[in-house]
Amino acid sequence: MKNYEKPVVLSNEELVEGIYTASGDMVAENNTTATNAARPGCDSKYVNGVWHKDNYDGDTYLSHLGCNGCPAFRWNGCGLQLDQAFLDGATSYDTDNGKRMPGWEAKGHKADEKIDWNTYDM
Repeated sequence: MKNYEKPVVLSNEELVEGIYTASGDMVAENNTTATNAARPGCDSKYVNGVWHKDNYDGDTYLSHLGCNGCPAFRWNGCGLQLDQAFLDGATSYDTDNGKRMPGWEAKGHKADEKIDWNTYDM
């Protein structure tokens, strides 16, 4: 949130519905803040902007590797949600547009596909 703007609340006795006021950044559908809504976010069709930690007990690509291989992958979450430079609009992140997906997805694997350890190429 850059600047706080106090909401204006008007009353109309003819209406019986409530209005909730809030402040702060809104999250757009592609997992970016409203100030960055025009910028692309997560490009994965499987994780849809929801960070998945790796779990080496898993047997599918998503359950085993999570978001590993994505340029926005951080050990503790998604860089699109954590990196202040991205949130502030740094254009250096634009080089990853269209490539923000787990490495296994970029290679054509599906989220629920079982890993074949004989051909595993991550």
